[in-house]
Amino acid sequence: GVTSLRPVGDDFRWYIRLRCLNCGDETPELVYVCLDEEHEIHGSRGTAHLVIKC
Repeated sequence: GVTSLRPVGDDFRWYIRLRCLNCGDETPELVYVCLDEEHEIHGSRGTAHLVIKC
């Protein structure tokens, strides 16, 4: 898997399509990830740039 990928600026948006590893469903539309947005991870003290549930 990818461990590090970084654009030139923090406001760059990566538009990606995701597939669930459990059921195989794919996101119907592209989702974006960017470095300047962080979301809390439910049940954790950490944060992530993208949090999504199937």
